[in-house]
Amino acid sequence: MANTAPIIGIAGLGLVGMALWRRLAAQGYTVHGYDVRETARAAFAASGGTAAQSLPQLASTAPCVLVAVFEDTQLLEVTCALLAAPDRVCHTIISITTALPATLQQLARECAQAGVALVEAPMSGSSEKIANGDGVMFIGGEDAAVAQAESVLAAITPHRKRIAAAGTASPPSSPPISCSA
Repeated sequence: MANTAPIIGIAGLGLVGMALWRRLAAQGYTVHGYDVRETARAAFAASGGTAAQSLPQLASTAPCVLVAVFEDTQLLEVTCALLAAPDRVCHTIISITTALPATLQQLARECAQAGVALVEAPMSGSSEKIANGDGVMFIGGEDAAVAQAESVLAAITPHRKRIAAAGTASPPSSPPISCSA
């Protein structure tokens, strides 16, 4: 019998990325993950996840990708690589990264131009709380994008607060950056 579990991708397999993996796997998702660190990919695979060898590979297998990286520059690099993937099936990107509003607003525009929904969903809580579904999520994004991602957001945590458009669920602004910069 074929596995019919929905596939989700995670870019960034640190503490938060691994917690998201545990949570989503427990909710019935098949999780594919990527990290620039080979050791993180190996640990993910050894724990039962499917490790992608590149961001384009992740974007070609997962319709929705969660990005759980450390800061704006990494968020930009990962998102741009996902958008540029030649065989992309990814139509939704959920940023778990707490980023500057200007970064998220620019990425929302670039995602929209590529036909990809962007949802901002930074979380509060330890990796243990996130893995157990007890983290708190603050959601920003266009209504249609948030609706498209609702089943994934609900699988991560029931503790969600809808804010408004992308760039409104994070701290104050700075100059925008883009994929073409």
